[in-house]
Amino acid sequence: MTARSMGLAQVHEAATYEAALQLAREHTFAGLMLAIDEEGRGMGLVAQVRDGSTACATQMPVGVLVSQCDGALLDRLKEAHVKSVTLKPFRVRTLLTAISTLTGKSPPRS
Repeated sequence: MTARSMGLAQVHEAATYEAALQLAREHTFAGLMLAIDEEGRGMGLVAQVRDGSTACATQMPVGVLVSQCDGALLDRLKEAHVKSVTLKPFRVRTLLTAISTLTGKSPPRS
């Protein structure tokens, strides 16, 4: 069960922040799901999307994956208009539901 196979989204994967940034500069996307590490890396990509430094729409739906989320990080995510926050580790179904929140398509059924 994957977002691709279920028709929830066309998925492009990037192994690094730099690779994700390159993709976002060269292509438009309907949404972005990315990991934010303990140092907050990944927030820079969200900021660049929001300020128009990428080919993506500035109000593109964004979801993040985090290992932990304190009040300060949650405030930063809200300010960046992040639509979905998923705590790691997560089940595949949880991620598919988060993706469906970004795409507006119905989540998968069990």
